[in-house]
Amino acid sequence: MISLNTKRLLLRPFLDTDLQNLIDLDTDPEVMRYIGSGKLSSLHELQELLPKLLKRQESWADYGTWMADLSNGENIGWFTLKPLAQLDNDFEIGYRLKRKFWGQGLATEGSQFLVQYGFGPLNLKKIIGLTDPGNTGSQNVLKKSGLIYKGLIPNPFESTDGDCTLFEKII
Repeated sequence: MISLNTKRLLLRPFLDTDLQNLIDLDTDPEVMRYIGSGKLSSLHELQELLPKLLKRQESWADYGTWMADLSNGENIGWFTLKPLAQLDNDFEIGYRLKRKFWGQGLATEGSQFLVQYGFGPLNLKKIIGLTDPGNTGSQNVLKKSGLIYKGLIPNPFESTDGDCTLFEKII
C-alpha cells in the first residue's frame, strides 16, 4: 500500500506497532460517540483488528485505510478511501481522529485530499460518505470535501441499527 502526503499529514500504511494508536482512538468515548452504537472497542477486539488491517492492505495497493501522522511523527488517527461491499462497492471516504486534533482542519484536509486522489489518480466515478445523523461535524467535513447530502438511508453496517446520512459526489 502506498503512502500519501497532504500539506500537514503523512497518510501511511498501518504497521504492526500501531496497536496503541488504535487503542487511543477506539477507547475514547467522545471519539466513538457516533461510531456504531457508541460502544468502545476492547483490547482483545483491537488486537484482532490490527492483523486484519495489515492483511487487507497487502491486496489494496492504491486505496484502503491509512494511519495519519503529522510531520513530527505524532499519530492523529486514520483516513480511509475504500470500497464498501454493503453498498455495491461504492468507494467510501471516512476518518477517525484523536480528540486533541479536532477543530484544526485536519479532517477536512485529509478528506479533501482523498476525494481529489479518488477522482484523479484512481479515476473513480463516485465517492460516498456516511455519518450518524447527529454528527454535524463530520457532515460539515464531507460537505467541505465536495460531497452532497443525499438523505437518510438504512445503516449498512450489521452492528448498528437505525439510519445514517448519505453524502456523495459523482463525476
